[in-house]
Amino acid sequence: MDMDWANPEAIAAGLALYRSTECTSCHGQKAEGVVGPSLAGLIREQTIDMVRNGGVLMPAFSIDKLSEEDLTAIITYLRSLSTQSSGELGQ
Repeated sequence: MDMDWANPEAIAAGLALYRSTECTSCHGQKAEGVVGPSLAGLIREQTIDMVRNGGVLMPAFSIDKLSEEDLTAIITYLRSLSTQSSGELGQ
């Protein structure tokens, strides 16, 4: 699924999913890393691998738990963070 990486609605949907799947508890509000690693700068394939396969402390999220569309929305949110930090998006 192709996303408009700068679309405010897509970013908001990704943020809502990031929060509702409790990513914030380990990765922080802005994906800076708390207990889990920072998600900043990961490419799409790395994020997909991490989400689908899990890690040492991170559970895997199968497609039944997190659809491809929802995962793409989360990736859109994560990508917006790195875009914002580089100054490409307005406040």
